[in-house]
Amino acid sequence: MRSGHLAASTAVVAHRPFSMRWLILILAALTLSLPARASASDAEVQTTWRLLDYIAVDYSGAVSDGRVTSAAEYAEMTEFAGQVEARIRV
Repeated sequence: MRSGHLAASTAVVAHRPFSMRWLILILAALTLSLPARASASDAEVQTTWRLLDYIAVDYSGAVSDGRVTSAAEYAEMTEFAGQVEARIRV
């Protein structure tokens, strides 16, 4: 009777490495797919950052002492600010 119990235990142990291999394979596939998503996200982040940088640098050319001094520059920054807001909300 003991040998039958040992054989059943061995069968379960032999089966575990096979399912562990599948788990490792699935995790590896998921891990390898992450950089592709991160690259697309990085591009969006970089574009948003550039828009924010542009607004920050050119603000003094459009606004002085709390008043708009260049309507065209201010309109452009307002448009960029809207794009930044839309990108952040997504």
